[in-house]
Amino acid sequence: MGRITPSFRRVFQNTIFQLYKKNDFYHSLKEPGHQRAFISLVKVLSSEYAAMWNSGIFCVEDIMNLLANIHIRACINQLEENITRLEQLVQCKEKERSPSTSQLYDNDSETT
Repeated sequence: MGRITPSFRRVFQNTIFQLYKKNDFYHSLKEPGHQRAFISLVKVLSSEYAAMWNSGIFCVEDIMNLLANIHIRACINQLEENITRLEQLVQCKEKERSPSTSQLYDNDSETT
């Protein structure tokens, strides 16, 4: 008699179900932000199913952890890009607002 091995998809879905319903992990998260992050992460993990399947890692939790770290790094990269753009915008606005050196000297000569 052969052993039945469940598909990766079934193991993945079962793991998500256990975290969400059976273990009540989701509902035990106290911070609403953590609950939203959990749901968001489940969506990301579900959308990257093919990458997880092709990873060659057979422990679903390890794959989920790897993909979660990749997602976090992508979010950090996006935030860094946003900060850089905002810093450049602030610098441009500061240059527009600050008077040039020649304007300062012109104003000084007018007062004397």
